[in-house]
Amino acid sequence: SEALGLMTDRVARVVRAAGDYGFDCSMAMFGETVFTLTGPGEAEEVEALFRRLAPECRVVTSDIDFKGAHMLW
Repeated sequence: SEALGLMTDRVARVVRAAGDYGFDCSMAMFGETVFTLTGPGEAEEVEALFRRLAPECRVVTSDIDFKGAHMLW
């Protein structure tokens, strides 16, 4: 996303700073969305880091769905 010029300054700042703390992040291809996958017990640390790096943004934490794509009724 950076090579294509899609990464905003704010996203680049968060991705680089999180990398300095040992968390590899990436950007979703639409919007200003930064994401990372964490190991057990790291989600709270990453959430706090994201809140500190971009306090004006919403931070969402979720689990991985191992069932794959399925219909929700």
